[in-house]
Amino acid sequence: MTEISESVVLVGRTLTGRTNSWEIKGDQLIAMPGSELVSQRVRTVDGTTLVRRSLPDELDDAKRLLLDNEIRALARLTHAFPATGPFPALVGYDMDSPDPWALTADWRGVPASDVVGGLLRAGLEQFAGSLFQAVAYLGTVEVVHTALRLDSLYLDGTSPQIVTFEHAAFFGEPRDDGRGPALAQHDVLAAGKVLYEAFTGVAAPPGRVDLADVAWLGARLPDVFGELNARPSAIDVVQRLGTGAVPVPAVHDELRAGRAEFDEARQRKMPPQPETVRTFPVRPPQQKVKLPAHNRVLLIAGALVVIALLVFVIVGGLS
Repeated sequence: MTEISESVVLVGRTLTGRTNSWEIKGDQLIAMPGSELVSQRVRTVDGTTLVRRSLPDELDDAKRLLLDNEIRALARLTHAFPATGPFPALVGYDMDSPDPWALTADWRGVPASDVVGGLLRAGLEQFAGSLFQAVAYLGTVEVVHTALRLDSLYLDGTSPQIVTFEHAAFFGEPRDDGRGPALAQHDVLAAGKVLYEAFTGVAAPPGRVDLADVAWLGARLPDVFGELNARPSAIDVVQRLGTGAVPVPAVHDELRAGRAEFDEARQRKMPPQPETVRTFPVRPPQQKVKLPAHNRVLLIAGALVVIALLVFVIVGGLS
């Protein structure tokens, strides 16, 4: 089942790879436009509020892959930034059962789409800096969201939290929309489009974005909307806006072991790869080099001279 209405015990793994159980009871479903996974706020027996992400009733491999994407992205982020970060920390997960799930810390704030329109100019500028700082966290550990939108965010004051990661990929992996490898520059543009919508109240167009009516974006972040290779990094934007530095990830030995356990669990689910057969180039047979005719005559004549000299020496010696 996907929605929890009674107290149940979930058995899965913690971030360090240990088997653990959580007795939880459903609290409320969370509407997440654009997400294909089920989001439900739940409570543990000790009163801790968590969010459970799970599959809808129509189970298929594509939906399982979405949940896998979210788990592996949040696992990497939580390993790197266990104390704090602009994302919900991964608490536990189960990737292998018929009804897989992920438990995260409770989402902070409220849906960004509900409140961003009420921010004043100063608040929007603070939101812009915090949003690019959030994107910089992802890039620091080579995670690409690939589908960042206003609907992906919760907002606590002017501080955003990215709460859904079902389309996330690691640097260089294929995006699930089939449009090439995942690159950090994709999230930079997506963050710019989120800001365009926040400033104008209108979703950014799919193609070129006209910043004529958004003076602040046009003056401060025009290159964010430029060609792929000309876009700044999220860290560049954070430094440009003066919103602080991005923490350096620190992975402890215990967490590193948990990450290895997680990667092994995911690898077991992947289809087997064909064995690599090493092939070595076969050197073509060497063809005998034929000497030109005049060279052959000289060679024969030289040989005859040598033979004649040998005969002369031998005969002379005998006489």
